[in-house]
Amino acid sequence: MAFPGKRMTPDAASRWFRLEQVSAGNVLYAMGDWRLASLPAIDAALAGAGVAKALVSEIDGSALTGLDSAGALALLLLLGRDTAGDGAAGLLNFNETRRDIINLVRPHLDAVRLAPARSQQGTLGHVGRSAGHVFVMVRDHVRFLGLTLMELVKVVARPTRLRTRELAQQIGQCFVNAIPIVVLLMFLIGMVLTYLLALVTEPYGAGLFVVDGVTVGVCREIAPILVAILVAGRSGAAFTAELASMNLREEVDAIAVLGLSPFQVLVLPRLLALTVALPLLIFVGDVAGIFGSMVLARPQLDLSYATYIERTAAALTPRQVIIGLAKAPLFAAAIAVIACHMGLAAPREARAVGISTTSTVVQSIVAVILIDAALAILFAKLGW
Repeated sequence: MAFPGKRMTPDAASRWFRLEQVSAGNVLYAMGDWRLASLPAIDAALAGAGVAKALVSEIDGSALTGLDSAGALALLLLLGRDTAGDGAAGLLNFNETRRDIINLVRPHLDAVRLAPARSQQGTLGHVGRSAGHVFVMVRDHVRFLGLTLMELVKVVARPTRLRTRELAQQIGQCFVNAIPIVVLLMFLIGMVLTYLLALVTEPYGAGLFVVDGVTVGVCREIAPILVAILVAGRSGAAFTAELASMNLREEVDAIAVLGLSPFQVLVLPRLLALTVALPLLIFVGDVAGIFGSMVLARPQLDLSYATYIERTAAALTPRQVIIGLAKAPLFAAAIAVIACHMGLAAPREARAVGISTTSTVVQSIVAVILIDAALAILFAKLGW
């Protein structure tokens, strides 16, 4: 089939195509074997002739000797018109078999269409993009915290809105069920700290000061941050997994349809439960850490239990305990807000549950460490 017009590519002996300009646009005459094995050579020929994708108005297939799905995809990507519609438009002189191949490929064109090439970015560009993502994430967490506080004010104004049964259940999950692992962890940490400090102080005859270091360190810093990290990995991950699963099953939407606030039903009980549970768990961790240190101090430092308790009472002031416990509500609020936000904001797909849960644990641990560092600087400025 002949098309009058000015010829755009002087290479008439091209093995794969011939491109001509007509009044209606550009016509590409496909020639030879357009199958997978030939596509690298075809792409090179198209690039060498300056043929850009989606700039061809019609394709003539009368000179084709072979065509498979890969070749059909290449032809469709060259065609400039909307290829998602009927298969007849823009295709000339294709036999029935080749039209069937093209029609099989056409519905999947959007899924396999090549994305535009990204500009190369250096290290500074990656750092800037990552900083932007962190800023957006922090902004969303702060916004979620604000919405939660607004709902908390409504509950304080009308206490009957508080779901006490859910709150009691969450306290049981966050506090009662976490006691064994907290006791075991802090008991072992107390023993390890005592052993390591004894190795340093015993050659100088200062073994008694191990009691000071362990008790003050455990109550002021070690127990709060380790218990908070443990709670972030245990309760925080559980919150995110529960809420993400509910969001996936559209249970959160069902709560809103019933005229209830998802914040009051789902978020506030978890936030309040964690705020109550974490100080109690830290206190339990303080006792377990000191007890573990006392158990090992007798054989390691030859300190009797009475001597250890007496030295603990002298070294450990109420201020040190209160400082450690005062961090708990901030840690709990950060963990609960991050966990609930990540759960409710998770996309509605199965793999998003695991991704959001992992992200919650990482973000919560980072938040706990940052808050602890900020409080340490504040207390140092205050002389505490």
